[in-house]
Amino acid sequence: MLEIKPIENLVEALDMVEVRNSGRQYMTTNAMTISVPEQIDWYAHAYLPANEAGHAYAFVGYENKQAAAYGLVVLRDEDYWVTGVLAPQTRGRGRGEQLFRHLSEFVFDNGLSERVLLDVLKTNDRAIRLYQSLGFVALFDDEQKFVMTLNKEDYESQFANL
Repeated sequence: MLEIKPIENLVEALDMVEVRNSGRQYMTTNAMTISVPEQIDWYAHAYLPANEAGHAYAFVGYENKQAAAYGLVVLRDEDYWVTGVLAPQTRGRGRGEQLFRHLSEFVFDNGLSERVLLDVLKTNDRAIRLYQSLGFVALFDDEQKFVMTLNKEDYESQFANL
């Protein structure tokens, strides 16, 4: 199981950057263009103050005291978007479900929105299956990716008995 916690300091931000970069092949084009120094500055200086303003929330997941996942909840326009990456050694063991349930529940439980959005590369079949299993449905697509949405009501009805 992952221990998922909000990023609160530079060390945790560095852990997040390390995990994020392990999943670059799964990122949409815009996300891949951010250099490591930019990422560190972004997470340590942009996300932490943005978190206080309620615009972004950054999380890092640890397994056996090693950084194993990162997740973001970001306000874009009027919607909250979620994104995340698992370290290679963490994949295929149910941790993606745990991470994306945590991010979605964070949005819903804190009353931030009645839905969450994410984008996923069309070639990432494993992630698409994961998101669909959580109740995400395709909202629209382009040549590279799907944009998927999850409504709070649908999510709660799917996981009400757990």
